[in-house]
Amino acid sequence: MAALALSLITYYDQRSGEQESTLKDAAHVNWYFLYTNSQTPSQLVVENRSFQPAYAAVVNIEDSSEKNLQNFQIGTLTPCSRVTFELGKHGKDVRIDQKMEMFYRDPVGREWRVGYLGIPVETSRKIYFAPESPRDVIFQWGLEEGWKDLDACG
Repeated sequence: MAALALSLITYYDQRSGEQESTLKDAAHVNWYFLYTNSQTPSQLVVENRSFQPAYAAVVNIEDSSEKNLQNFQIGTLTPCSRVTFELGKHGKDVRIDQKMEMFYRDPVGREWRVGYLGIPVETSRKIYFAPESPRDVIFQWGLEEGWKDLDACG
C-alpha cells in the first residue's frame, strides 16, 4: 500500500514538472510591435526564445465579435530566433485599435494563444495557418521577413 502511495506521489510530481516545463517553453514565444511614433507601428517582431519550434504561428487581429480583420501568417518559428517584418507605409493600416493575439502550435500539438505582450494560455480555439489568404497582410502588402538567431534562450 505504501508503495502505491509513493508511486502516485512520484507520478503527480512528474506530471506537475512536465506541465510547468510546457508553460515555461510557451512563455518564451512572444510578439510585439515597434513604433516610430505613439500611433503608428513600424515593425512586427516575433520571438521564439525556447529550445522548441513553434508551428503555424499567426498574429491575428479581430473585432469584438471575433471577426477576423487582418492576420500575419508567419509559419514555423525556429528555436532561439527572431523574425521581423518592416511595415513601412502599411504601419498606418495595422488595426492596432482591435484585439490582437498570436496563435501557434507546440511540438506536441498543443495550441497556444498569446495576447499582446501577454502570458500564453493553452487554447482549443484554432486560427488556421493559411499563407497567402485574403486576410494575410504579409502576402497582401508584400512584407519582407528578416530572421535573426538569438543568444539568450531557454
